[in-house]
Amino acid sequence: LFPAILTNAKHGRVSKMTYEIGPNCITCGRCEANCPVHCIFPGIVHYEITEEQCVGCGTCVTLCPMDAIHPKHTHNSTGAITE
Repeated sequence: LFPAILTNAKHGRVSKMTYEIGPNCITCGRCEANCPVHCIFPGIVHYEITEEQCVGCGTCVTLCPMDAIHPKHTHNSTGAITE
């Protein structure tokens, strides 16, 4: 599996796509059971994603019945918000 890569053509920066699970997660377990790299685990309130292990394949996004998994907004080296 290859990580999903985002490229900012204007600045030539590359970053890895990461996801986060939101509060509308109903802890059904579909994402955890089907994650090819096993980076999803039960958290205190809902499932969580271990960002360092995630390859950005999007399997969890397509399986979530509640649309609770979205790209995580992160800040790049310039401080700009990226997805």
